[in-house]
Amino acid sequence: MFFFSSYLCKRFSGMSLIANNTITDGPTSNGDFDVINVDHEDPKEADDLSPSVRLRSIEGRVSSRSTTVKESSRPSSGDGFTSRQQLPHDSTLPSTRYLNLRVSLSVAFLFRIALLLFSVWQDTTRWPDGQLRFTDVDYDVFTDAARALVSGEDIYNARPTYRYSPLIAALVAPGHWLFRNRLIRQSPSVNPKTFFDPPLNVLDTQRTPMHTSTHGLTSIEDALSRIWGKLVFIIADLICAWLQYNIIIIEAMPETIRESSEGIPFPSAKLSQLAVLLVSFAWLFNPVTAVVSVRGNAEAVLGVCVLACLALILRRRLFLAGLFFGLCIHLKLYPVIYAPAIYLWLSQWSCKPSGSIYSRLCCLIPSRAHFAFALGTLLSLGLFTTMGYLYFGGMVFLHQAYLYHFTRIDMKHNFAPHFYPFYLLSGLQWKMLDMKTVTGLLNYGTTRDLLFRQLSALMGMHEPTVQDNLTTWIITQCALNADVVERVFNIISTLQSLVLIPGLSFKLCGQLGLCWFAVTYAFVTFNKVCTSQYFLWSLVLLPIALAQVKVPSNRLVIPTVVEMLLMWLAPQALWLASAYTLEMRTPSSQLMARWVWILVWCSSLVFLLFNIILLRRLIKWRKLSANLTTADPLKEPDSHEVADKKTP
Repeated sequence: MFFFSSYLCKRFSGMSLIANNTITDGPTSNGDFDVINVDHEDPKEADDLSPSVRLRSIEGRVSSRSTTVKESSRPSSGDGFTSRQQLPHDSTLPSTRYLNLRVSLSVAFLFRIALLLFSVWQDTTRWPDGQLRFTDVDYDVFTDAARALVSGEDIYNARPTYRYSPLIAALVAPGHWLFRNRLIRQSPSVNPKTFFDPPLNVLDTQRTPMHTSTHGLTSIEDALSRIWGKLVFIIADLICAWLQYNIIIIEAMPETIRESSEGIPFPSAKLSQLAVLLVSFAWLFNPVTAVVSVRGNAEAVLGVCVLACLALILRRRLFLAGLFFGLCIHLKLYPVIYAPAIYLWLSQWSCKPSGSIYSRLCCLIPSRAHFAFALGTLLSLGLFTTMGYLYFGGMVFLHQAYLYHFTRIDMKHNFAPHFYPFYLLSGLQWKMLDMKTVTGLLNYGTTRDLLFRQLSALMGMHEPTVQDNLTTWIITQCALNADVVERVFNIISTLQSLVLIPGLSFKLCGQLGLCWFAVTYAFVTFNKVCTSQYFLWSLVLLPIALAQVKVPSNRLVIPTVVEMLLMWLAPQALWLASAYTLEMRTPSSQLMARWVWILVWCSSLVFLLFNIILLRRLIKWRKLSANLTTADPLKEPDSHEVADKKTP
């Protein structure tokens, strides 16, 4: 993955190496490129250079600032783009327009480091009640798996709750590998087998228990080994911001520039500032994204792969984009929801329908672009999955990393309102099993009478008040057939995504970044399980989506943004407060505890409703054009245009 990231940096680095106000036009007689400085003090002289540029004749070394220009031999592209730009020979500073992004990245890095130091303090003190931790339990799973990986053990047997790709453990493992020699010297029982040893026998189920002792390590060394993974996730966070900035710039470019194999010219100051503002607001200084990464969730690593895939698709590097898409699916299964949007987008790009239904259907036939992307996807996904199958236990790896997530049901409280029905169904299942086991009565009528007594006690009502009506009959049938009801509920929950994902893909496939965000947002909103780390799946695409949204003219921008932020954050605050009360301050009264459960569930319902409203607004307010602006994204506003706008 890091090799892919380095390749991406080379591919898109041309965007940051383009200086302002410099134009080149081919090599001179001695093989060097001649640079013309267009920083004119007279605006009329600057206007004379547009739209055609005159080159100065070179005879020796020019020391004067005045230039002699001639007609440019390079024709204009017709899209508002001039010749390729290049840093002047005497320039050692980066472009000032790109400097804003670097400042934002630096401040965001310091902000996350401060949160990291706070997490170490909070995990040590457990303020205020001695129980609350800052680090997520998933990070403990990652670190245990990484420690097992360094020790040469099977990570899925050493940590049965590790249900991720081995690549996540490999990213966290260097922090433990640095201290592995000391651990072996002080603990000879540790298996000296390493990650680079031959594959484990898939039929061998006897594993040496994982040794987790860190006895003998200093407090600083122990802390560094524990926070290594968080540092990796923080760096991935910043890479996501850099990719978001580049994707916003790419989507603003005309098709001819996107398809060019050369570097993309640097955008106008207005577009660059807009991109930096969106990335900073929606990602870098978003408290949710910062806290989730510092808590130890690896979603930012997957976000890097998703954004890299999107950027490469927009640049028409389809085979390489397919390699990243296969890596995304290997890390987690959910990116497969982007497949319909990618297929439709490639169909529109490779085929221009005339407008009839027949021509549109013909465009759905797979083309060369589809095969190139599919080949890269299958190659990458097959390679990583085969390596995991051969090295990490065969079917154990497939079940823990993939198959488990198809049948996962989270009865613990989470943001998805599905948890409460699953919780009630599980309670009915256990109650029926307990009654059949204790009494041994399998007769339907006897079990039904016992069930009525149990339900009456649970609801706090006396038995005579329970009437034999349709409601009690439905409750009885649900209890006696809880397994069937659970399966039906699962099917209904899955159908929502099966309808929304293709529908949104057809509607928004022309704007790929916005389409991916809408599909992900809908998938997370209607998923059976929704936690804070799932928000990063859609938030990583939020700056790109906001760049393609325009607030209606009858609304003020700032009040609208504040309103939508409150609609998203207020239900979360209510849910977190009620969930904290349930988890940490459970009421002693059974009736009050039941009401707290209902409050948590109602908070999830409100959050679901507000998410639907926000998604509807986003789709309704989208720009009809994929470009950010109708004007030339590289062209600075002309002085005469600015003067015309100011005059009434």
